[in-house]
Amino acid sequence: MEGKEIEIRKKLDQLGAIQKKTQGVYTGGAINKPRSLSKREIQQQVIISLQDDCSLLQKTADLLKSRRDKIEKYIMDHEEHANAKGFYNASKVLRDTVDNVTKVDEMKGQTLQEISDMVTMISEKLRVNREKLQPIVSFLNTTAIWFILDSNS
Repeated sequence: MEGKEIEIRKKLDQLGAIQKKTQGVYTGGAINKPRSLSKREIQQQVIISLQDDCSLLQKTADLLKSRRDKIEKYIMDHEEHANAKGFYNASKVLRDTVDNVTKVDEMKGQTLQEISDMVTMISEKLRVNREKLQPIVSFLNTTAIWFILDSNS
């Protein structure tokens, strides 16, 4: 979000500079000072500029994808010519597998952490419940000892 705000501020600065440059426009007879742009007009110009930038970036992305596809085709053709067909695909599958293994390991780590947290929580609850039951257990042990002593007498 901050990146967009910075871009908008830069565009506003650029528009301000353009306004300063065009404040004394010569139109034939006298120098006319153009009216200053409203906030809405400035925002519209910024939006148009951002849309143009987005369009340019989309075209760049398409061009790069096209180049990548051409490079992959060249590699595959070269492999076929060198009787090593499928090497690029195998290495790509290997890279994807390594990426997947890394993701699975991260998920395992998260799961183990969650299990560890649950065990800690259960242990804490067990400790609290033992502390609550300790007086009752002590009383019952004492009563049982007295009962055994009374029955033996």
